[in-house]
Amino acid sequence: MNAGIPVTKWYRTNIYWQVVYNKYKGFVNNGDIDVSATGFMANISNQFTVKKGWTFELSGFYRGRMIEGILVAKPMGRADIAIPKTVLKDKGTIRINFRDFLSIQQFSGYSRYQNVDVNIHNQWDSRQVNVSFTYRFNKGQSVQHRDHNGAGDEQNRVKGGN
Repeated sequence: MNAGIPVTKWYRTNIYWQVVYNKYKGFVNNGDIDVSATGFMANISNQFTVKKGWTFELSGFYRGRMIEGILVAKPMGRADIAIPKTVLKDKGTIRINFRDFLSIQQFSGYSRYQNVDVNIHNQWDSRQVNVSFTYRFNKGQSVQHRDHNGAGDEQNRVKGGN
């Protein structure tokens, strides 16, 4: 499910959530497997208009406990911040992004299958900062598209002897 919600004039949010059911049944490494579980994932994006040309964005995701084959993945998430500023009579945007600014994105899980117990913990430095500039050349007006009637145009050309 997805919902874009204009909360106030200066605050908009978009919320996406998904519930999944995974079931794995079969034969793996000389042993039977029959596991299943329901999992949950969510993304949220919040945009705040601070003052003319300035906005502030806070977004993130969360994935709950999931079954992936013989692996149980523990919950994980991430939080991001972005600060865009419109410039050049609203034709340009300068944007600075801080990805995983809390340094919380990490993967961990475990597997207890047959006579093997495995514990996994993977934490990497997923923090990133980037700056971008976007310029819109269309002078702020929407682009007009011409309708083409290819077969009709061709018939008219042939009839007219052109």
